Parts: sequence; C-alpha cells; structure tokens
Amino acid sequence: MKDLYSSHHFSPAGIYTSAAMYGVKGADPKTANVLEIGCGEGEDLIRFAVANPLSSSAGIDVDPDSVREGQQKVSAFGIENTHLYCLGLQDLFSIDPGKFDYIIIQQFFSLLDEETRYSLLSFCEQHLTEQGIIAVKWNTLPGAQVTDTLREAIALHTQNSVSDEEKISSARAMLGFMNIAHPDGALKDRITEALSLSDTELAVHYIYSKNDARYLVNFTHDIIKSNVNYVGDVTPQYEIAQHYGKEVATVHTTATERLDKITAQQYLDFAVDRQVRFSLLISKNNPSVIHAQVQLREIENLHWAGNYQRQADAKTFYNRQGESLTSDNDLLGRILDVMGNSWPLSVSTQQIIKNTYLPEEPEQHAGNVIKTLQALYIENVSGIYASLTPSPYNLSRFGNLKLIYPTDNIIWPECGYIESENLWGEKAVLKKSEAGFFQSGIRLSDEESYKLAMDLVSKGLLTGSDIAWLRLYQQVMALQDVDIARRRISSLMLFSASTKEGGFRQEHAGHKSLSKKTENDVDQKALSKVKGLYLSGHVQESFEIMEELRTRYPDSVTLLSDISSIYHQANNVDEALRCLTKGLSINSGLFEFYSGIVLCLSKLNDRHYPKKVAQHLLRNHPKNAEAWDLLGKVYNDLRNSLKYEYCARKAADMNSNNATYLLKLGNVLSERNQMREAREYLEKGVRLSESSLGYFANYSNMLFVILHDHQCSPEEILAEHQKYGQKLSAWAKNKTVERPVLVNDNPRLRVGFVSGDFRDHPVSNFIYPVLSSIDKTRFDVIGYNVSPSNDRHTQLYAALSSEWNDVKSLSHIELAEKIAADGIDILIDLSGHTAFNRLPVFGLKPAPVQMSWIGYPGTTGVKEMDYYLIDSNFAAPGVLDSHFTEKLAYLPAAKQFEPADYNIDVNALPALKNGYITFATFNRPQKITAAVLDAWARILTQLPDARLLFASMSDEEMIEKYMLEFESRGVRSEQIIARLKCGFGPYLQMHNDVDIILDTFPYTGGTTTNHASWMGVPSLTLVGDSVVSRQAGAAMKFLDLEEFVASSTDEYVAKAVALNGQFEHLNSVRLSLRDRILEREKRVSHRAFYFEKVLEQAWSLHQQGLPAQAIVLADD
Repeated sequence: MKDLYSSHHFSPAGIYTSAAMYGVKGADPKTANVLEIGCGEGEDLIRFAVANPLSSSAGIDVDPDSVREGQQKVSAFGIENTHLYCLGLQDLFSIDPGKFDYIIIQQFFSLLDEETRYSLLSFCEQHLTEQGIIAVKWNTLPGAQVTDTLREAIALHTQNSVSDEEKISSARAMLGFMNIAHPDGALKDRITEALSLSDTELAVHYIYSKNDARYLVNFTHDIIKSNVNYVGDVTPQYEIAQHYGKEVATVHTTATERLDKITAQQYLDFAVDRQVRFSLLISKNNPSVIHAQVQLREIENLHWAGNYQRQADAKTFYNRQGESLTSDNDLLGRILDVMGNSWPLSVSTQQIIKNTYLPEEPEQHAGNVIKTLQALYIENVSGIYASLTPSPYNLSRFGNLKLIYPTDNIIWPECGYIESENLWGEKAVLKKSEAGFFQSGIRLSDEESYKLAMDLVSKGLLTGSDIAWLRLYQQVMALQDVDIARRRISSLMLFSASTKEGGFRQEHAGHKSLSKKTENDVDQKALSKVKGLYLSGHVQESFEIMEELRTRYPDSVTLLSDISSIYHQANNVDEALRCLTKGLSINSGLFEFYSGIVLCLSKLNDRHYPKKVAQHLLRNHPKNAEAWDLLGKVYNDLRNSLKYEYCARKAADMNSNNATYLLKLGNVLSERNQMREAREYLEKGVRLSESSLGYFANYSNMLFVILHDHQCSPEEILAEHQKYGQKLSAWAKNKTVERPVLVNDNPRLRVGFVSGDFRDHPVSNFIYPVLSSIDKTRFDVIGYNVSPSNDRHTQLYAALSSEWNDVKSLSHIELAEKIAADGIDILIDLSGHTAFNRLPVFGLKPAPVQMSWIGYPGTTGVKEMDYYLIDSNFAAPGVLDSHFTEKLAYLPAAKQFEPADYNIDVNALPALKNGYITFATFNRPQKITAAVLDAWARILTQLPDARLLFASMSDEEMIEKYMLEFESRGVRSEQIIARLKCGFGPYLQMHNDVDIILDTFPYTGGTTTNHASWMGVPSLTLVGDSVVSRQAGAAMKFLDLEEFVASSTDEYVAKAVALNGQFEHLNSVRLSLRDRILEREKRVSHRAFYFEKVLEQAWSLHQQGLPAQAIVLADD
C-alpha cells in the first residue's frame, strides 16, 4: 500500500508550504532548526541537511540499529548539520534540547498511552520557537478500525507463542494467510503494509501495542490540554472534499454548510473512511490566524516540480516510478512539459504562466493556468511537488553540476550501488559508475555519456547553478544528434532564458554575449563569396568553400548561423541541423539558431517540436514578424488554417513589405476561400520578390491560387501563366546549358522525370500505374527527386528507376547541367506550379523534348515546354488546345489511378438502410464557391430528408461559417453533417456513409474523385470549358458513367434530385465500380501502353526535325 504522505509532505519545506495554505507562517526552512521523533535511519533529516546546509536538525529513535545505520550515512556523506540519537521519550523529557522551528512526530504517536501522548505534545509545545510548528501522524477513526481487525487476528495466532521469535514468526504466518484470503480493499492494504515492516516494527505496531485510534473531534478536544491548536493537515488536499471526487464534494458541502471546521472535517473522515492523519499544530501562543478553509489563492505563490515526461505529442505522461497521467487538457500537458523540462528544479506559478502561454491564443491565459494548477493541487498527483519557496536545486550556486551527496567516503557494496533519495524525497539508486563519471566533471562525448548524465538528471541526483545546467544542455547540443537535440531543446531554452523571460538564467557577467552574434569571428570576404556563389546558382562550389571555412572557424557563431541557412535553402537539412546544434552549444541565446531549428525540423515532418520552439520564440519576441511567420508555417504543416491565418496576418502587419509574409498570407486566405483578398497579397508579394532567389516559386504559388479563382476566365488564367513564361525566358536568356553530343549506342529512350512528389502525395497515385509498368527494354527511367522528403514512396520510385538522383540541393542551373550531361532525351515535369517544382530548369531546355504531366491541371506557361499530357477523356482534340502554351498529347489511360493501400470494403448503399440519400463533398474549401452553395441548397431544399456530409473543414469557425451560408439559403441545419479534416484511413471509411458525391465547380475533384470511385461512390459533376472543370468528368467517362456528368447548373441540380428515387440503381453502380476499374485495366497489354506510344511519337517528331504538335492516340 502506498503511504498517503510522501516524505516531501512532512519535510520542513512541505510543512512550511502547507501551513501557509491555512494562513500560518512558519520559519524559513533554509535556516530552520528541526527535530524528528521516530526518525528511523534518518533518511529524511539527511536529505534535509544536504538540501539546506545552513539548517540544523536532530533525530531520535528507540531502535539502536536504525540509529547506527543512519549515523554511518551521516558520516559517509560528511554531513555536519544533523545528528541522530538513540533515545526513549523519558530520556528526551529529561533534557532541554532547545527550541525548534519544526518538530515532526511519526506514527508511533498512536502506539503511546494517552498520558504519554499528551505529555509528548506538551513537551514539544514548550520547545517550539515563536513560529514553530508540530506535525504529528496518528491513526484516525473510522478507517483505522481495520488495524484492530488485523491486530486481533495476529493475537489469535500468537496466543501460544512464548518467545519473541515465535511471536514474530506466528504473526507473519497469519499475515500470509490473510493476504491470500482477502480481496483488495482497506484491510488488504493494511496487510500489505504490515508484511513490509521489520521485525521490530511489526512487534511494536501489532504484537505489543494497541491501536489507540481517535476521531478527529476527540483528538482536537484532547490536545487542548497540551496548549496547542489544530491547524490542518500536512497535505491540505486531504481536507478538501473535492479531492475525493465531485459526488463526495457535493454531498459534503450540503451536509456541512453551517458546521464548524472540525465537525465538517469529521464528516469528511466518515465519508472517506479515513485511517490516518498527519496534523499540523501550533502553540496557543502563536499569533497566527488559522483559516478554516484551505486558501487556494496561495496557488499563485507556489513553486512546482515534477518529472512527468511524454513521448512527442502523446497525451500520456510517465514519471520515473512508472506512474502515468493522461489528460485531454492541452494546458495541463503544457504545464507538465514545463515541469519535466525544468526537472529537478522547481518552477514558479508565474514561470508556468509565461512558458505555457500561447501567443496565438492569448485570452484569459493566466486565469486558466491558475484554475488548472488548483485542480492539479487538489488532486494531489503523485510525483508533483508544490512548495512556497524555490527548491534547493534552484538555490544551488555550484559552478559545475555535482552529485547532491558527497561520495568520496562511501564504501561501495559489492552490488555496485547504494540506495538514496533525491531532494524531493524520491527513492533513487546511485551507481558507483555514475559517481565516477563526475570525478573529472561532466563531459558528454557520445550517446552513452549522454544517457548516463540524463539518467542522473531524471533521478534528481544532480545539483548546480543556472550556468551549470546551461552548460549541460549546451553539451547535449554539441553532440549534433537531431533526435537528442529535439528532445532536450526545451530544457536548453528554459536555462538560456533570463528570469525576466520565465527562464532560470541569472544576470551573470558570463551570459552577456548570449544573444549576440559577432561579425569578426570569420573571414567576411570568404563568407560573402559563399553567399554570392549560392545565389548565382553555383551551389556545389559554395558548399566546398563553406566546408573550408568550417574547418578554419569551427566555433564561429556567425558562420554557423549563415551557412545553416544556406544548407536549409538547398534542402540539405541534415547538414543545416548539424550547424544549428553546434551553434546552440556555443551560443544558446541566438534567435537565428532556434528559427533554423523550426524550419529544419518542419522539413523532416516533425509536427511537435517546431511548434514548441516557435511558441517559445514568440513569448520572448512578441513583436518579431519572423517569429510569427515561423509559427504560421508550423500551423500550415499541421493543416490548421485558422491559426495559420492568424499568425500570417500578424507577420504581414508587422512587415507589410516582406514578400514572403505577404505570399503566405495570400496562400492561407486562398485556402480559407477568401480569394479576392488572397490575390491582393499574392500579387504584391510576387512583385516585391522579383529580384529574389525564390521569385519563380513565389510566382508559381500565385498561379496555383489563380487557378482556384472562379472569377478568373480561362483566358485570364492563360494570360497570367504566359506572363510567368515570359519572365522565365528572360531569366534563362543569358544562361546557357550545353547538351553534350553523346555517342549513344543505347537503343532505349532516356526519359527523365523531375518531381517534388516522389513521396506520400496524391500525384503518386496517378504516376505509379505508369512508372511501375513502363517497358525497361525500350525506355530508361531516370528519376530526379527535388523534394527533401524520403519516405517509403520515395524509396519505391527509386527502386522502379533505372537511375535515381536525389537533387534537392542543386540549383536550377546545376540541375539543368546535370540533366543535359545525363543525356536525357525526353524530360517530364510532374509538378507544374505546385510545391518543389523546378520549372526554371525546363526554361533552360536541358533536354530536346520536354513535357508536363499530371501534377498541375493547366498550362505551365513555359515556352520551352513542348507538350502537356492530358487524359483523352477530358475533351475531344481541339477543345482545350487554346488554353495551353504547350501542344497537347491526348493520353488514353489504361489505369487512371492507383488506389490507396487500405483494406476497406465497399458496403451496400447507405440509402437502402437510411431511407434517404446522403450526398457528400470531400473537396478543398477553396473549391466551394457561392454558385456551388446555391446549387447544393437547391438540391437540399427540394429533398428535405436528404443529408450533405460536409467534410474537410479546417476548424469549427469554418464549420460555423458554412452552416450560416446554408441556413441563409433555406437549408435546415440537421441536413448538414459537418466533419473536420481527419486521417487518411478515417477519410476513406467515411465513404461508407455516403451515397453520391456532389462535386464542386468550376474547380472539380481530382484525387478525391478517384478515391471515391474506388470506394464505390460516383461523383455528380458539372463540366466546364477549362481543364480544372473537367477532371471529375474525365474520371466518370473513364468508368463509362457519363450519366453523372452535367453540362449546366440546372442539369446538375435535376440529376441530383432524380437520384433520390434510384437507390437500387445506385447500389448496383456502387457494387460494380471496383470491377469496372479493374476491367478497364485489362484492355491493354500493360498500364504504360499509351504513355509509351506518346513518348515514341514525340521523339519521332523530334528526330524528323519537326516542331512539337498535338498527339492524338486512338483508345484501342
């Protein structure tokens, strides 16, 4: 059974804190004089003496063996401010030990006869200082009656025993019998406790003494004769009814509303069957005014500690003792993070408020923290410690970390370890190897030494000044291990931040340069050359000089900061992180290092630590636009568009001429379907970035948004893309990429694929059927991966390629030169104007024939792009040609789409069971226009029993917005089933609740349409006169489902309404869709059949010296 009272509770610091919760001010524990009666081996006093070297303490106990053991420990640790004595109470009463600030009486108190008990209390009262406090542990009724039951059982079994040894043996035999026989409960707990006692303790508690337990009302009445007043409990939570649950609190409040404190507490003891109390008493001469209720307002003044750690962003925390704490309360999680990252030091309530504050959620934060801490305090979670003063760890001034216990005089046992306690009273094992690690100071050189040091931190066996802790975490960064760095970076930030910033760093002279970067610690001329080479596209040459500079100036903060940025821009994330962690090991106060960490970890798809770091930066730099931009990027990665917009607006408002901030704000506004405002920011951002390295990427960004703008005509969209092409041609004009004349006996066409989507991305579903079946006897497949991602999809495409190139770090010019040198015959772009595209490479024309395919539903606008490969189901030849600068190659598809690798069966049509039709949309909110909402409302008002599952909503605010839109159009709220974005598996599963997809227009579904088809759900779609308006129509035509294609809004609405009476037909279509997809694939010899024919025709035209021209293949 776990003791209700941890040793921290009845330590002088714990008593000092608890007394304050009742309005009683005790003496400062740091300099207190303490007496413990019943000290055993003196573990608690030894810990107290080590933690408070200016204090003085004494302990007495009747067990000579225990006292002797404790004295040996005192001697071994070289402790001079505590003394242990073997004394009986009568011996104690006969001497004058002096005055004490704290007198602690252990549970033997209940074993004394009544006269001795109150003589002891009187003695203690007489030896209290003016602020002195007594803490006494005693058995309490009604719960302690279980002890009588156990004592009587032992008496029965020992009645024929004569010697002490026989009685002890018989007692243990009875305990063993009862332990097996009894189920869990109060008696079982007491049996377990008794079995753990020493022979001496067992005899004293159960054989030779009686259990003189008392009710609280009697106890408080009787202690009057000892001239003391009752204050409360060393664990005040046990006197708060809420601690025992809502039901107990409600009943107790009702029953005791008009009762005095003691009577009310007696009711609580009855309610919870209380067995033991550890009561606080003060002399009647003490002037303190004792409060009847625990003063929870003192929460604001407390300091907190706890070693609960979580794995990444999990909601369950574990401490070293294996105890867990699970909560959906995000604020509580952040509070536990702060404690865990500070351990073993304590953090004040104000530090917690500062370090859990979310800049993007500023409202009522302090009040919410206080409420959460109050709830945490009342619950009295094991392993969470509250103190009115900073912990001894916080007050340490050792320049280097050291063990809390001296080990020079320890005689190590054969097992190689000793059992000890940390300064919070937690049990901890200290190994001889660990002690040896500290003899020459901490030196972290590898993962093994790191684990050893962190294990000692976790045990709470180290102490030192703020500088000492900072040095430890800087050494952690110096290991340059990304996984280690991200786990410990929060601790580094706390110890690097000043006390004003909510951290631990005092204003020492040694810290004055923490947040400064000196410019004279590196060859500035050489560094400028590096930057110039990189910006001009000579990335590899710039890397070579950077490595030379790193060798010459290994500790240059300026160099590490600047080149980490270059490595990051070049997508060499690993090298960037090595520079950043090395930089933090030298200067952990530099903003640029932390911002770089955020960017790099984000590129590694880390969704937890970048947010923590970005939020930390903003807490200390709330007016820094870059910090807001960083947090916005994190929320974009997390697909939280509402918070992304909030952060993006903050950044743009603070720096309205920063192209990057304007472009990002434009992007998120587009995502939230605020197209007009989005265009304004995007156009301004592109203009401002024209001379920057990222100009073309920014321009592509804007074009992608324009493609979603339903107010833009196809002619306007084409014109904007042509402007891009003109800018690109002008840039490429003076840049020459020579295609070497190769003597090539290889009869195979060399086909290069350039993509940022060789990863877990929708494009992968479309290109896999072709790339996995292309005839390698006729074609060499050369992959150029420009994305920093390297997931299982990336590895799959690398395996499918004849040659694979990871070229994310190459500039446009360097990549073009490589492609030309590789002798590529046909170069295919798979990105268009989407993320990681390399369209500028195509502007340099590194291959004789160039094509764009699948990644972007529209023209690239690049004059040097010869062909755009389009699904022949989109339109008849000639219909869409005028929308492209490229020539169209009409490509019949053997297999349009590779289904996701999820084993989810198609179910029967839900309408057959529901009795009504359920429509759905899974498209991005950007595609939902007012005209679309109007059409959907017409359908739903004509079908009042129908439902529309409205998925892919970013947040509750977006849901509320669309609910109002439907309400204003006469749609009842119960007809709309709104769903937030979810994981891929649940997204597919949702199709089993849907009868028919209502497509958006003019930007129709692409990937979502194909996923729905695989799940048996056809899409009702409206085709228009652009590529984006024909994607879903092409998918339906491919499956011979033209009945679901409309050519006008009226027809779209009429078809939807008519489907309400065709449940059996819809069910037939549903159950046959997968077979249709599989049957269509069988019409040709292999899935790349048509694709190969297009490549061969395009190459034939080139070999004949003819310009690119439309290619039309018959769908055999």
